[in-house]
Amino acid sequence: MLTARSPAESGDRRLTVVAYDPGQVFGTGLAKDLPFPLRVAWSLLGSPVLRWPLGRLDPHLNSRVAAGNALADLALGIATPPDGHVYAALRRARLTWPQPSERARSDELARALWEDSARLVRLRDRTVNERVFRRNKKPGNMNGQFLETWRCGHFLRLSQ
Repeated sequence: MLTARSPAESGDRRLTVVAYDPGQVFGTGLAKDLPFPLRVAWSLLGSPVLRWPLGRLDPHLNSRVAAGNALADLALGIATPPDGHVYAALRRARLTWPQPSERARSDELARALWEDSARLVRLRDRTVNERVFRRNKKPGNMNGQFLETWRCGHFLRLSQ
């Protein structure tokens, strides 16, 4: 969330930045390295028999299909954030735009994270620079749009 704020606040209207939280999604392989008893519990909780009743109790539980469809809608611009929002959360298979936590809205933490990250990858300044994206762009990508996806759920979409 903190890394999504800085580019979103750059003022470039061609840039759409979203921090995406798909919620708890069973069957993604994220539990493959857990100890055996936890993998068994994870598998049982994600089984069709328990997934439905648990999903009624916990709005954070989502299917792989719902999580993937929401991500695709965001990446393709079908779902767009309301003004002033960069945090999308999937709740009960519906895309919502909740206010992030107080720490996630901290300017001081966002600045520190961005500056530390920029220093680690040797960026010269903290501005999102179009040259960074053009260098990696492949012709014909998404009808003139460039999409970069990170495993943490952040993505940037830059139109030409």
